[in-house]
Amino acid sequence: MTEDTTIESLTIHELTAELMEAIYRSGGRIRGPARRLLEEYRRRLPERLSRIAFLRALQRRLLKEAELVDEDIGRLKRRRDRLRKLAANAGSRCVVHMEDHFAITKERAVELPYRTRVRLVENACSVEGPEDVDAWPDELIVVERRPDKMKARRLLQAGRELKGVVLRRRGRHLRWS
Repeated sequence: MTEDTTIESLTIHELTAELMEAIYRSGGRIRGPARRLLEEYRRRLPERLSRIAFLRALQRRLLKEAELVDEDIGRLKRRRDRLRKLAANAGSRCVVHMEDHFAITKERAVELPYRTRVRLVENACSVEGPEDVDAWPDELIVVERRPDKMKARRLLQAGRELKGVVLRRRGRHLRWS
C-alpha cells in the first residue's frame, strides 16, 4: 500500500491482497497494519455477503422464469399441434368442396379472392415415412454439418492449436446445492 492510499480506497481484492501480505510480513501474527486491514475487511464483509445473496436471489428468479418459459413452450406446442390438425381438417374439407364443384361444373380450377387459384389435382401424392430417422434408408438421410465443439475443447486443452478456434475461459463459477 502506498503512502497516498487509504484503506477505505482499496477494492475488496486489493484489501484481501494487502491483508495477506501484512499477515505474511508479521510472521503470521495479526497486529499493527494487519489488524487495521482485518478490521476493514470485517466491516466490508456484510456488504459482500449481501451482494452474493442478491445475485443468488436473482439467479433463482431467472431460473423460475426459465421454467415458466418451458411451460409456455409446452402449451405452445400443444396449441401448434391443434392448429395443424384444424388446418389439415380444413384442407380436407376444401378437397371435398372442390370435388363437388368439379362434379357439377367439370372445372378443375377456381379463381378465389386475393389472386388465389385452387386446382383439383388427380393422383397427387406426398411422402410419408417413419418418425424415427434411423428407420429410413441411408441414401435418404441428410447429414447436417456442424462443428464438434466438445472435440475442439479437448484438443485445445491438450495443447493443440486449431486455426480460428480459441478456448474461452469462463473463469470461476459456483455450484449451488
